[in-house]
Amino acid sequence: MRKIMIVHEFRGLRNLLKGYISTEVPDVLTMDVSSTQEALQRLKEEKFDLAICGNKMQGMDGPALYQKIREFPLNTDTPFLVLTSSLSEEVLHEFAAHGIQHYMITPFTAKELAARINALSNPVKKRVHDRISIPDTKAFISIDGRRVEAKVVNISAGGVLCDMEFSEEYIVRLMKTPNISIELPAEYANIEIGNIPCKFLRLNVLTSTGGNLPEQIRIGWQFMEMPDNKKKIFEGIFEKARADIDRLKDGGAAADSLE
Repeated sequence: MRKIMIVHEFRGLRNLLKGYISTEVPDVLTMDVSSTQEALQRLKEEKFDLAICGNKMQGMDGPALYQKIREFPLNTDTPFLVLTSSLSEEVLHEFAAHGIQHYMITPFTAKELAARINALSNPVKKRVHDRISIPDTKAFISIDGRRVEAKVVNISAGGVLCDMEFSEEYIVRLMKTPNISIELPAEYANIEIGNIPCKFLRLNVLTSTGGNLPEQIRIGWQFMEMPDNKKKIFEGIFEKARADIDRLKDGGAAADSLE
C-alpha cells in the first residue's frame, strides 16, 4: 500500500485532496498535516511514497520543505509534488533553483491528480524493484523474551510484510515497536539478520474463526535506523534475489522460444 502525505494549512483543501485520492487512486493510505513542522516530524520517522505540499505556507514554503526532507534518510528520494495557484516566471525560477520538477496548478480534477500520483509513485514499478519475495524466509518477532515466528510474504530495504497466527496474548506488542530477526533459507546460507528495530505500519485479517475472531493476520513493519553492516547484508540479499528472478525470466523466455 502506497503512503501519501498531504501538507497544507487549509483543512478544506486537505479534505478535498483526500476525497479525490480515495475515489480515484486504489491501494493508498493518506495522511494529512496542517503545518510544515508536523510534516517534518512525520517525514523523519516514516517512509512515504509521495509528499504533496502547498507552495506558500507559514513558517516554511514548499521549496524549503522539499530541501529539508532530502536530509532525512527515509525520504531522501521521495517524490515531491507542489501545488500552486499561479505559475509565474518567478515561481518557475524558484522551483528550478530548489530542484523541484513536479508541480500542479490549482484547480485541477480528481482524475488529473490521480494521473500525476500514479506517474510519480507507480505501484507496479515499486513492487518489482523494491519488494522481493524469497520463499521459505522467516521472521522472528521478539516478545517478552520469546521469538514468535511469522512467514515473510515480501521484504524490502525499508520493511517486511508477514503472515502469522493471531493471538490475543501478544497482538498489542506486535503493534508497538518490536525487534525482528529475518532468517533466510538454505540458498542464502541460512543467514539470520537479527534484532532489527521496527515500527508497525498496518494489519489485515486474512481468515477468521467461526466466531468471527481473527485467525490468520498479515502485518507490516517498517525497519528503523538499520546499522550499516545489516544494510550491506540486505543489499547482497536483494542483489542475489534479483539475479535469481532475472535468470528465471530468461529461462522462461528461452523455453517459450523453443515451443
